[in-house]
Amino acid sequence: MDGPSYAEVEELADLFRVDVKHVQPFLRERGVTLYRVREDLGCSNLEIYIVDSAEARALTCFPHIVGTAFEKLNLALSLKVSSIVSKVAGLEEYRDAVVHLHILRAGPGYKLHEGLGRVLDGLREGYIRPMYSRDRSVISVDYAEFTNLPRDCAVAVVAPDTIATGRAMVVSLNELVKALIDRGCEPEVLVLYGFISKPGLQRTTGNAVKLGFKRVYAFALTDLTALASNEYDMVLYGPDLSAREFRPLGSTTHIDVLAACAPYYVPGLDQPGDWSSRQPILFDGKRLEVGPMHVHLESVRKAVTEVLERFGREKWFKSWHRAACERALVAVEAVRERVIRQLKAFTL
Repeated sequence: MDGPSYAEVEELADLFRVDVKHVQPFLRERGVTLYRVREDLGCSNLEIYIVDSAEARALTCFPHIVGTAFEKLNLALSLKVSSIVSKVAGLEEYRDAVVHLHILRAGPGYKLHEGLGRVLDGLREGYIRPMYSRDRSVISVDYAEFTNLPRDCAVAVVAPDTIATGRAMVVSLNELVKALIDRGCEPEVLVLYGFISKPGLQRTTGNAVKLGFKRVYAFALTDLTALASNEYDMVLYGPDLSAREFRPLGSTTHIDVLAACAPYYVPGLDQPGDWSSRQPILFDGKRLEVGPMHVHLESVRKAVTEVLERFGREKWFKSWHRAACERALVAVEAVRERVIRQLKAFTL
């Protein structure tokens, strides 16, 4: 398959302001490459890592992966990366005082609890569902279940989720820390994992320090994403699709990761997409629901079509960009038809 030359990838990084200067290789283990981000985001207690693997790149570049295949991909990555996360963040020191916070409905889709459960003894699990108001101006807690928290000890908190603005994460951690303090516990370490934007990480980390966390570790899949002006789309690189004028967006990642993703990634596309809707089964705190996978797929189809229509004739838009868009449309449509058939059969 034809793809960009290394020189073209460097041009992409320049045009879209992808930060490749602050990212350095840290370790390679079990098919995962961990990169350290050496950028000051205003918190000396924060360590940022980029998680690169075949699975992470597939989640970034192939939005048509939904349902059971999506679950298997996340689980495979979790099983590879959990021992690395535990070692880097020092989770072994906390024994049965590691609290895994499930932020419903999206968070469990990362499957990190399954990987960490095989690495750590006595993993504690809590659940919370932050809910946005219709205009997204207010977040309330619809459900929380913290009965399995430890007592009278220092605690490490693991919170996998898609962190765009960070507002839902802030609300979730505030509620959890209140419950921990009520049990005589002191929050010490916070581990974030998933698709994470730079603005979302800054907001989350600033709040975590106020809550008393002494160390924060962020493990971002593929890149520390740019955030579009709609405060939703999390972009590897490309135009801001929610802006009327051309507004370049660039993440923070290693140049090798950008080169590996470039032949497949549709520029400007939201990397995680609707993370909840990509899952086959969702838990909302009260019941199990069938994931609306067709909603995610339709959003992807519209976004890819918009990229082709708005930018397909721009000078920066190459033949391999067009090929990536066309492959994405074919794959999304094929999966969407199958998902709709399954949904109809399920509801009959």
